[in-house]
Amino acid sequence: MIVLLILKSLLVCSVTAEIIINGYNLRFSVVHLLGIDKDLEEIKISFSTAGDDGFAEATKLYVEGANDSGVSVAHLTLPTPLSRAIPIDSELEGESLSGENITGRIYGNGGSAGDKHIKFQYGTTDNSLKCQLSNNFNEDDTTAGCLKRRGSLIVQKRNIEYSYDPFTDNDKGVTLQSFSAAADRHFNDCKMCPYDDYLKFRKYYGSITYADDRIAAAFDGVSTNFIRGNTDFALYSRVGRGEAIKKTVVFMSIWMTVIGKMEAAVGLCNPYNCEIPNDCNPESVHAWDEAVALYTGSLEDEDDPGILLYAEAETRCKEFNTCKRGREKKSINEEIFDLFRMAQKDITNSKCNTLIAIKNRIVQLMTVPLIQSTLRYAYINNYQTMNDVDRAKAQSEGATYAASVVPMLHFCEKDNVQSQRDAQLIYELMTVGPSETKFTEVKKAFERHYGCLGLSCEDIGGIYDQKTKSYLHNTKPCIDAFQQDVEDVEITVIILLIILGSITVVTCCFLPCRRRRLMKKGEDQGSVEEDGLANTHGDDDDMEIISLNDGKGLI
Repeated sequence: MIVLLILKSLLVCSVTAEIIINGYNLRFSVVHLLGIDKDLEEIKISFSTAGDDGFAEATKLYVEGANDSGVSVAHLTLPTPLSRAIPIDSELEGESLSGENITGRIYGNGGSAGDKHIKFQYGTTDNSLKCQLSNNFNEDDTTAGCLKRRGSLIVQKRNIEYSYDPFTDNDKGVTLQSFSAAADRHFNDCKMCPYDDYLKFRKYYGSITYADDRIAAAFDGVSTNFIRGNTDFALYSRVGRGEAIKKTVVFMSIWMTVIGKMEAAVGLCNPYNCEIPNDCNPESVHAWDEAVALYTGSLEDEDDPGILLYAEAETRCKEFNTCKRGREKKSINEEIFDLFRMAQKDITNSKCNTLIAIKNRIVQLMTVPLIQSTLRYAYINNYQTMNDVDRAKAQSEGATYAASVVPMLHFCEKDNVQSQRDAQLIYELMTVGPSETKFTEVKKAFERHYGCLGLSCEDIGGIYDQKTKSYLHNTKPCIDAFQQDVEDVEITVIILLIILGSITVVTCCFLPCRRRRLMKKGEDQGSVEEDGLANTHGDDDDMEIISLNDGKGLI
């Protein structure tokens, strides 16, 4: 189980508390991300409310975030561009609307020389003085602790003049919607963009904001308008729509954001920017830290894996008997965190040439729980008898998991018609509606492409019954091609050994006995006919060859 030491009331405005995630030391503050899974928890609670009020509340949480979690950010305009950069995590001091001194940090990757806009991240520890505003200002918002309209910030013993509107330029900074709604800026129109994995989803669905589009359609109970992979939420029950929203947020929006943060870290890593070993490329390290934080979430502890990507991998490895896979007997999460730590070490020592391979492997491993979850719900929908509510929930979850992985399969190999057909097959079999889910067809469609996804049958496993210590009907793991070749050779050798052993037994036991009978017959008759001598000589030759090998095994 992961060890996560997070101070829920992390003091952003002073020395950053140490945060350790499964042996991974976060170098920079990620407090702005701590409210994400809390907001998702609140959405889950809202869906349990009967009627439209529950969906209205969930919509607000998705768009604006909850006022009691995460941090607020002020978007400041500078009359004079920065003369020199403001390093990430730098402390800033200013004055609030109420005339009190407040302290915060530079938001994101700091400020670069020449910038005319910076972001001020408010502190979270002084509950009596807060600036917590939703993205659409309302009566529940608190402004006492917001920066005053015009003033100066003290950073590294210099003053920086600024101006802004407290009621329009303060927001949550990060909300669940912001991950996908800002996809163009984060994944599509940035350094080294568009990112390869994001491009697969953008091309498959034909939308830059595909995850947010799917979530919005689920909230409204209407159909998406993609070029492929459409979902008609008019066919979904209220329960089904709720499940689709929650799963799409995590496995399409946050999943891609983790990859985007890793991609950003790769782009920010400078192999020639390392004056102090183990302390290089702070911007790159910060982006990598954010990827690790988003992968895990803040609700995880020793007794609970949380509700984000880490939790999914933990749950599925138990269900698919893959918690001790490979030669090193490691789970997906254990291998991912090995790679997280390896990359952080390489970034801080400017060994940037390793990062692409590490990032690609993490993406492959992050795909495993998506496939496992799709298979799990394909099995449930195919074989289990359920009431209407449970079936609506299971069908919706299965369809969403499939939607989160079929673009990877569709573009698994360039111009591969078979992978495109299998992606479409999985989508059609998993969609909610009159179509029948056929587990074995879904399973075989995935298995045909594990190789190009960088995965193995052992990575995926099979649906495992912990009580009976056996795999469920038709769910045994497949056998990889190279393993099949090895097994075929082993079987061939065994057959040959059995045949040789049988020949040895026959020749060593049967033929000598026959020869003794012939000799005894010759003694009784006193003579042997010419053809009988010929046969005896033949037997002698055979026996001689066998006797040569008798004491040296079958080789």
